[in-house]
Amino acid sequence: MTLVVAVFTTWALAFALAGLWEWFAFVLLAALALALGELYAIRRTGLTLSHIWLKESKRRPQVMALLTALLALGLVLIGYHLWTGWG
Repeated sequence: MTLVVAVFTTWALAFALAGLWEWFAFVLLAALALALGELYAIRRTGLTLSHIWLKESKRRPQVMALLTALLALGLVLIGYHLWTGWG
């Protein structure tokens, strides 16, 4: 959890220092959505999202590998978009 908070804080700070206020707001909203998802998951199951992911990855490894690959592809596409302005 500490790493996730550190990542979002670093991103928000970087965007703020660069004057990219729309991206700063996006990072804050994404962090808020993740925090609300964590609270919901903990209240509903007693487990954090990371623990649910780990539990499901052991139960259905092929599905979780596919979801991980799709998440990685999404991050690559976002990076490519930011680097080139494509899309």
